[in-house]
Amino acid sequence: MLSIALFPEQASFEVLLGIGTAIGVASLALPKLNKEGVLFETIGFDQARAVLTNTVVAVYRESTVVTSFFRSFFPTVTARTRYVSIETKRGTEKVASDVLRGTKGNLNQRKRSTLKTIDPPLYKEGININELEVYDTAFGTLDPSLLAQLGVETAEEMDDITSKIERAYELQCAQALLTGVITLSNQDNIDFKRKAASLPDGLANGGAGTYWTVTTVDPMLSLIAGGDFIRQVGKSQGDTYNVVIGGNALNAMLNNPIWQEKYKMFNITLGEIGLPQRNSVGGTLHGQISAGSYKYNIWTYTDGYEDDSLVFHKYMDDDKIIILPTQTNFRLAFGQIPMLPGMTPAGTSGAGSYVLKEWIDFENTNHRMEINSAGIAIPLAIDQIYTQKVVA
Repeated sequence: MLSIALFPEQASFEVLLGIGTAIGVASLALPKLNKEGVLFETIGFDQARAVLTNTVVAVYRESTVVTSFFRSFFPTVTARTRYVSIETKRGTEKVASDVLRGTKGNLNQRKRSTLKTIDPPLYKEGININELEVYDTAFGTLDPSLLAQLGVETAEEMDDITSKIERAYELQCAQALLTGVITLSNQDNIDFKRKAASLPDGLANGGAGTYWTVTTVDPMLSLIAGGDFIRQVGKSQGDTYNVVIGGNALNAMLNNPIWQEKYKMFNITLGEIGLPQRNSVGGTLHGQISAGSYKYNIWTYTDGYEDDSLVFHKYMDDDKIIILPTQTNFRLAFGQIPMLPGMTPAGTSGAGSYVLKEWIDFENTNHRMEINSAGIAIPLAIDQIYTQKVVA
């Protein structure tokens, strides 16, 4: 059998091989000290053979970077309270009316603002780090290399569960842009009450007969309608918009005969669609086109997430388009994390986008580490989003 001797003073291992009648027999024995104070522990022969004859030369850890294309439209803000509030005041673009000299002027009524308070959903994802294979050995031996390995493995696990929460926020942003309703697991959904005119089914809400796959439908009219809505109803004053196009919608546009005919014109360039260029947060820019009085940056976004059944879903609906101004007025707001006295130096403060908790569960003999986050995607300028279904 193989005995592993630990010298606590040096925090290192010495491997001693003994040959005897126990060879080939898997054995376990409790740790014991010899008279020199050396801790001996026996392990099975199969394990011993692996120690001497097997070397791990490479490790493949499947881990994907969480994309944040939709989140890039939602700047982050952090509150030190559980609840977050938004105040909205509608504006107009009225012009002044002249009056006769010597008469009273026009009295303007002050616009009322509305205040909405939101309790952000709470995400809690944790692991028992004592379930890591190196945990017992690292704390049992205090070997610096094993403790370092434990630190690396713990960081990797915490990174994985943080990624789960990040995907939840990307999904929140996608839902706000696609429907205006954020769907939560507890069915307590958050509806930002988007106007029906911002969610048409087909051109001018005409349904399947006005989809881009119909040869007599001009896709440019959908883009112009979206630009007009954001400018006139959403009060966005830019002339350039970002358009996120689903995969099926992009194919329908490129195959549309009216579209193709427009881009055959010589000496006049209304736009250019070139090779896709992927940006750092996951979106792919295909080019820029002109329609009506506006310019549109054409994006696609193919990333997604897996549900509990490991079924993959895209964040972007393949059959829709989303039109946004280049300067958005949205927020990803984080509320305070529930804390107990003693969990942090401040006693009760749990402010931050992601808060780490760690404790020992003596009742269940677990060393628990957990990431908490309470965030909500808020489209403040709700009328600056235009989403249209353009493909059946």
